[in-house]
Amino acid sequence: MAEHRTTIPNIRKKKFTRLLTQIHVPERNRPLASTRIRSLSASRGLSSSSYNNPSRSYLIDTNKSYLALRASQPPTGYSKYANRLEQPTEKTSGRQLQRILQYCVTPCRPLPTFRRAESTIHDTDCDEVYPSLYIGDVDSARNKTFLRLMGITHILNTAEGSRYGQVDTGHRYYRDMPNIRYMGFPMVDHPSTDISRYFYIASKFIENGIESGGKVLVHCMMGISRSATCALAYLMISRKMSAVDAIRTVRLRRDVRPNDGFLQQLADLDNELRRERQYAY
Repeated sequence: MAEHRTTIPNIRKKKFTRLLTQIHVPERNRPLASTRIRSLSASRGLSSSSYNNPSRSYLIDTNKSYLALRASQPPTGYSKYANRLEQPTEKTSGRQLQRILQYCVTPCRPLPTFRRAESTIHDTDCDEVYPSLYIGDVDSARNKTFLRLMGITHILNTAEGSRYGQVDTGHRYYRDMPNIRYMGFPMVDHPSTDISRYFYIASKFIENGIESGGKVLVHCMMGISRSATCALAYLMISRKMSAVDAIRTVRLRRDVRPNDGFLQQLADLDNELRRERQYAY
């Protein structure tokens, strides 16, 4: 033992390192990190010097092994809200609604319970887009004979006014028809018009008319943009349809084409309603 103690200090540092590497350690007693380093160094063809000084390779290998182990194992906890928070919610855009309008084709068919010949005589352009909900033009709103034949009880004028492109009807125009309930919005058919401020008012008016057993006529000048937008808003708010489903429902019965600004406001309404219904549960 004394001779061994005198010889160890004389061994150089390099020889001492080689001596340690030659010591055999049973496989079951080896540390996990040492086994990992030896296997990776052998597979990558690392030299003995890089293994003897594994500071760089050890950090790289341990990080990779930890990430691989973390990816292979399932998370310790799970929340039913995890996927909803991580995945971005899909948003409806005005461009998407424009494509829906292009691809939905309106078939040509007469107004239900109304003969085409009579419609031609009265010179009206009106369609039932939903049970008891009609969209028409200015001639439909002004033709009192037509309104009586159709049994209209509520009229929503989305183009009230005397300017170009507006309809100058009002409460006085229907004073000889006491069963008519009238409401008017002074709007112009322009993309910059804020039609969204009338969405909930129009929806409430239409809902009251249909729930009371009546028939509602929503009209503007042509029955294409302003009136169609308010009717679509009603289907989205009261009937809980998405913007896409509402457009498809109306387009099957009438060729409506809201302008780009109105479509974008319908898309914003669709996103707002989706968020409210999503977090309501």
